[in-house]
Amino acid sequence: MTKTVNDRAEGPSPSEIPNHLEFDRTMVRLAVPFEEKGDAKLAGAHWVGHLKTWCCRPDKVENFRPWIDGEPRHFNMLTGADVPHPEIHQ
Repeated sequence: MTKTVNDRAEGPSPSEIPNHLEFDRTMVRLAVPFEEKGDAKLAGAHWVGHLKTWCCRPDKVENFRPWIDGEPRHFNMLTGADVPHPEIHQ
């Protein structure tokens, strides 16, 4: 008796997988003093070295209120350009 071996994992066929990766580059700027960078990092903040700024994901803003002055400022983490607030400009 011959057994058929299938080495493909269960999941979508290759034709069902998009050929590009969707990635939301919108983040929220954080004003983190140098003395508090360890606390911000432990809370999940990210350092964007090429922009020299701390940031967090928009869905995690409430965890970072101590480091947000006023309304959250959204920006593109690749270019540094400000992005309109997603809930207002959809």
